[in-house]
Amino acid sequence: MGLLERCKELFNTSNLYEVLGINKEATEADIRRSYYKVSLKVHPDRAPDDQQATEKFQVLGKLYSVLSDQEQRAVYDEQGVVDEESDVLSKDRCWEEYWRLLFPKVTMQDI
Repeated sequence: MGLLERCKELFNTSNLYEVLGINKEATEADIRRSYYKVSLKVHPDRAPDDQQATEKFQVLGKLYSVLSDQEQRAVYDEQGVVDEESDVLSKDRCWEEYWRLLFPKVTMQDI
């Protein structure tokens, strides 16, 4: 089953933006912020009564991977489809790189 079908089943919408509660014009920062908020709600440790929490959290991670990648997002925005074969959704992803995508390093200039 594809990502959009899983979103429909778990979040009652196949629109990736609706899952995050944002619109199509959202910035990368908006997407990251919304992903963080929703991930806290569906995280298995925070939703122990939800039998599908782990699955929701995993689907949410894939959804974020699509919307945070400019090429994947452009394809989704234009065609309404997700390239399931893309390495963005690959399980062989560099998790350190993914972590830095979610949580950029804080520099002295940021402070």
